Amino acid sequence: IWRNRMSKPTCYIAGPMRGYVNLNYDAFDHAELLGGSIGYRIISPANLDRAVGIDGSSESEAMACQKEFVLRDIAAILSCSHIAMLPGHTKSIGASAELAVARWLGLTILTATTFLPLEPHHV
Repeated sequence: IWRNRMSKPTCYIAGPMRGYVNLNYDAFDHAELLGGSIGYRIISPANLDRAVGIDGSSESEAMACQKEFVLRDIAAILSCSHIAMLPGHTKSIGASAELAVARWLGLTILTATTFLPLEPHHV
């Protein structure tokens, strides 16, 4: 796939949502601001949710769309060069699956709190 060398690198934010207040959107939003401030084009599942009317207040509402969100999120990862992992990602089935896809694709794996490479023992 040809990519414009002058464009910003694209980074998907991955992390836990289920069981968190507001589906952990605050952590996704913070990571988006940080990554954007240092030059990444960010794709956040929290924003993708919001775009279809999921505001984070109802976990059951989000779960009703789970299959569609899996397809959407994997498609988003396919367009990225990087993935940034939020704290708690190792306990999240979804984030673990997203990380596996990213590793399979050879994406650069970062920590979402610093946008530095994720230490191998955290992958």
